[in-house]
This record gives sequence, structure tokens and C-alpha cells, in this order.
Amino acid sequence: MIWKNPMHALHTPTQRELEKLLDYAHYEGFSSYVNQTKHRATFKEDRAKAQAMMAELRERMYRDGPPLYHEEYAAAVYLLLYHTGRCVAAQFAYRELFKRIGTPTSLLVHDVGAGTGAGRAGLALAIVEGLNFCEVRYTAQEPSEAMLKAGRDFYHELLMGMPIETREKLKRPTWLYEETDQPAQSDWNLAGDPTRIVTAFHLSVPYDQNKLPEVQQAAEASMKAALQHIKPHVGVFTAPAGKEEQLRTIIDQYPGWQQPVPDDIPLPTVKERKEQPTHAYWRAAEEGFVPPKDGENPSLEERSRRRFQPGPGTLFMRFAERKE
Repeated sequence: MIWKNPMHALHTPTQRELEKLLDYAHYEGFSSYVNQTKHRATFKEDRAKAQAMMAELRERMYRDGPPLYHEEYAAAVYLLLYHTGRCVAAQFAYRELFKRIGTPTSLLVHDVGAGTGAGRAGLALAIVEGLNFCEVRYTAQEPSEAMLKAGRDFYHELLMGMPIETREKLKRPTWLYEETDQPAQSDWNLAGDPTRIVTAFHLSVPYDQNKLPEVQQAAEASMKAALQHIKPHVGVFTAPAGKEEQLRTIIDQYPGWQQPVPDDIPLPTVKERKEQPTHAYWRAAEEGFVPPKDGENPSLEERSRRRFQPGPGTLFMRFAERKE
């Protein structure tokens, strides 16, 4: 463990303290995930694929077929390069949501395309940030076991970096967590009158560079099934700049949203960090995961400086009439 207790006691943390916590979990989670795969016979081959994937991610992810998120090396790359920024985006989204509706006493969250679990981590950070703890049942819908496993490793370390009083409030029985690869399998039993939320944070497939209709159709089917089954009170979604309309078209087919819908909210711009690369990136370099800078391929230092950047992109929320 390179840091001990990034947050020392239960208190209202600063954003910088939360970023230190993310750095801690990023290093420990990435290290744990890689350690479980590095002794396999295919590790060198997988490492070479990871280097190529980081050098030209978009092209390799979509060139020859559906996205390769089921591969362990792809999950490791996603966890390394994108996860912390997605966590900041999700934290921002929940912060904005709680400004509008307050912190509910209980939440039922269904995260479509959960990936490495940035939505779950972002919700935890937003709740810790405001010290507004509540009962949560969180379902992560994600077809890739590799992505889920990487996310579990990260979230475990995120909790371990918190004060024990905080950590206990984000574990069973207060927080229930489940995973599924099918839309909306939960029975959603929870005491009281929970607020039902459907989320998708940077859902990867409804992008214009993705020319794979079967993947697009699967994403649409998953989102539609989640909305129809759960009948959410709230929808919380983020999308990268220029890709908003594809996802918006899917979610706005749901007839339960109140009209007019709220204005879109730009994701915040986070200043680049000037310090040396974080331990997670050095660990990746030691394991051979980060290729040298070549042309437009960002260097280790550049990737690290942008690790908390959630955008450019957009947050859009939807609300349904809540019947008593």
C-alpha cells in the first residue's frame, strides 16, 4: 500500500482529498487486477495487445468487430486510461442530481453498460462528499466479466482508502450490490419508497464511429428494457462531446419523462495536473502496458495529467412524475 488512509476520519472531504482517494484506489485496483493475470501463459501476448490498443484505441476497438471489452487486457487498459475521469463525471452527475432532488433516504440504481463501475464509485464519492448517507441497492448491467472484475478490484480499494466509519456506511446491509448481463433482472425489493434511477455513464456503443448495427441494437434493447421494467423516477446520463444525440435519441423514446426535459449540463473542465505521473501509470509502465510516445499517441505524463478529466461531454437528466 503506497498511501495509508488517504482520508483519515469521517468529515466533509475536499475535492483534492477525494482525488487523492481516487489515485490510491486507481493504483491499488489496477495492481490487484494485473497481478491476477500476469502469471498466465498468455500475459505477454495480452500485454502486446494492450500496447496496441492504447496506441490506437478507437480504431482497434471497432475495426474488426464488436468492442473487445470482454478481453482482460482491454479491461485493464480501460481501468488505467479512462476510469478515474469517468468516476469524476459520475460524481458530478450525482452532485447535480442531489442539488435538484436532495439526497433520498433510499435509492434503487440500475446502471446500463456499467463497465468498470465508475457510476457506482461516483455515487459513493457524491454521498461521501455531502455526508448524506442513504440506503442503496445498485445493479450493474454489464456483459463483460473482465470489466466487472476490474471494477470490483477498484471499488474494494476505494472503500479501503476511506475511514472505517465511512466505509461501513457504504457496505452491506446499507448498500446492496449485484451484477447482471441481462436487462433489468432485479426484483427491486427495498423497504420504504425508494427513488428509482436508471443511469448510463458514457455508454460506449451509440457512437457515430461504430458501424456495427448488432451492437447498436443490443444497447438500445438494454436501455429500453431497463426503462420499461424499472419505470424510473429519474434518468442520469453522460455522453462524450459530439455523441450526445445518439444516446439522447434512445432514452427519449421512453414515454414516462416529464416535458419539457431539463437543459443539458456541460461536464466540468478539470485542470491538468502538473505533478509527476501517478503510481498507477508508473506501475503500468513497469508491466509494459504503456507504449512509448509515437506521433499523436499521448505519453505517460500526458495521460496522467488528464486522469481526472471527465469531458468534454454532457450530462442530461430526465424526471418522471412520481405518483404517491
